[in-house]
Amino acid sequence: ESMMTHSNRIYSLALTLLLMAPLFAACVDQAEPSQPVMKLSFATLDSSCQKTVNGSNAIPSDITRLVAVLTRPDGQKSTHRAERSAVEASGTWHIKGINQGGPLSLEVFGCDASGSIKYAGQSQGIDVISQQKSSIRAFLAPVGTLACTGDASLADGAAGKSRGLPKPTSLASSVALSSGDVLVTGGLGSWLTTEQRGTATRQTAIYEHQVGHFRAGPNLSSPRVWHHTIALTATRALVVGGVTQLNAIGDNSLNAPVMMPKTLKQSWASPSTEVLDVEVESNGLAKPPIQSKADVGAGGNLLSAALGLADGVWFVGG
Repeated sequence: ESMMTHSNRIYSLALTLLLMAPLFAACVDQAEPSQPVMKLSFATLDSSCQKTVNGSNAIPSDITRLVAVLTRPDGQKSTHRAERSAVEASGTWHIKGINQGGPLSLEVFGCDASGSIKYAGQSQGIDVISQQKSSIRAFLAPVGTLACTGDASLADGAAGKSRGLPKPTSLASSVALSSGDVLVTGGLGSWLTTEQRGTATRQTAIYEHQVGHFRAGPNLSSPRVWHHTIALTATRALVVGGVTQLNAIGDNSLNAPVMMPKTLKQSWASPSTEVLDVEVESNGLAKPPIQSKADVGAGGNLLSAALGLADGVWFVGG
């Protein structure tokens, strides 16, 4: 099954996993009790990350097959598959033949008719115990997208709600301009669940405080995440450092591949410094980004602190 690397959908699924012990009926032979059954229930969320009114347990229409992979502590895997027709009207999938023990890790994939993976999610630390029910939650999201990000709300006490970012992003950098607007730059634009890898984006957005919504800004010269954005004027900002990709290591760690661009010419070279002009031309188009002549070290300023001064920008540590 090949991996789908992009999805135009911006919504997510919450996957509820319920491990059920065998049920013993009086009229059923009890000599050899059946193995535990895993019950998967799907709760669909809309693009605003709110539970849908109807069809809340429906599996997305583009999923034709479900695949669940259970991994035991010794590394042994068991794969379970089901066609869409095997899923009940309530939106649940019963997986039989689950051996007792644990802790297990679970990976769930939703595939389309061509065999491409469209959705993926996982859960850790699952213990299967005879005649005991327990609930395990996993997050099942479209592959290649960031789900449930991009909306922004006004501060408490302010009227109304702002219009969200033009495109969802995570770990972006932001700065308040002297005009009162807010500039948001870069961040992760996609996350490949199956590869545990996120790719940075070039997009920027400007929050216009007078109208209460975001508009798309000019693209950065290079994708970047974990970078600095420092206001220079009412319409210009200095964008420094960052990396183009993040890799997940385990459940709670991220790896940022960094190479200094002037010493090693490799694909992981950190983005160079640039000055971004967010002013709009008379024709309604944003001005192109201004390339800075000075490079302050790019990757050398990863995770450093930065402060805009009256006559320059101060970088510390990193």
